[in-house]
Amino acid sequence: MGALGLGIGGYLSPLQVLVTGGAGFIGSHLVDALLGLGHQVMVLDDLSSGKRESLNRGCRLVEGDIRDRSSVNHCVAGKDVVFHLAAFTSLPESLEDPDSCYDINVSGTRNLVEQACLAGVSKFVFSSTSAVYPDYPDTPRSEDTPPDPQTPYAQSKLQGEALLQQFNRDERFSFVALRYFNVYGPRQDPHSQYAAVIPSFLSASRLQQTLTIYGSGRQTRDFVYVDDVVGANLAAMDSQACGVYNVGTSLPVSILSLAETIINLTGSSSGYAFAPPRRGDALSSTADISLALASLGWRPWWSLESGLAETIGRQSV
Repeated sequence: MGALGLGIGGYLSPLQVLVTGGAGFIGSHLVDALLGLGHQVMVLDDLSSGKRESLNRGCRLVEGDIRDRSSVNHCVAGKDVVFHLAAFTSLPESLEDPDSCYDINVSGTRNLVEQACLAGVSKFVFSSTSAVYPDYPDTPRSEDTPPDPQTPYAQSKLQGEALLQQFNRDERFSFVALRYFNVYGPRQDPHSQYAAVIPSFLSASRLQQTLTIYGSGRQTRDFVYVDDVVGANLAAMDSQACGVYNVGTSLPVSILSLAETIINLTGSSSGYAFAPPRRGDALSSTADISLALASLGWRPWWSLESGLAETIGRQSV
């Protein structure tokens, strides 16, 4: 493997890249961008939640599990960069099945990290979560905010970060962990029992159905468009920085305001109704992204309205 350097797509030659979970919502967009930059992309995905039809035909798909040593050994061989997005991703479902969550997100990540180190991977980019932060009144969370994970999902992601820090201390490779806030955009599944709020609202509004708001609707989220998240991953790959960085917009939006915006943008006759709060739902969540700007040179470009409009325009029923 050659050293990372400028040239095609910013490099002397195309990089050999592995994307775990590349058939998923964020992963498939990242694969598109990497191929567009001229890199050679392999995807490792068990297709438990990812979709084969979401994958760009320019990549090579290996159908397998990150916990399987032989699959991972095969996939990391000869790679310059690993983007690790494969995960047990549902926060509420992790409360019902914590063992599976830890097995995939901790044991699977350890297997991938160990094999990537042995293979001589130059950079490892890990998809983490803002759920590691404590839930308190809406003050932007910075990376030095002491974590307080309240769900198995959040705890498992924090353990993944700790694994990367351990391997980095041993000077075995460089990593960036990206703590995503609330990501949305095309290809996000609206039909899951645990679907994120934006695809759920968009689906309901298109069908002229009532939008269900859990809790008071005054709780806030930091919604970041998927293309900006892809940009953060690419910036992490390009940067010499190493560590943990927030990926959000620093703009809090209430769930009630989101519902009204989506109804207006879709021209829907839908209304909304309130339901009891769900276990594990945070009251507020906003990113301080100053460190990502300073260290990665990354900033979000999409406003919520423009990102929603783009998502609506590309959404299928």
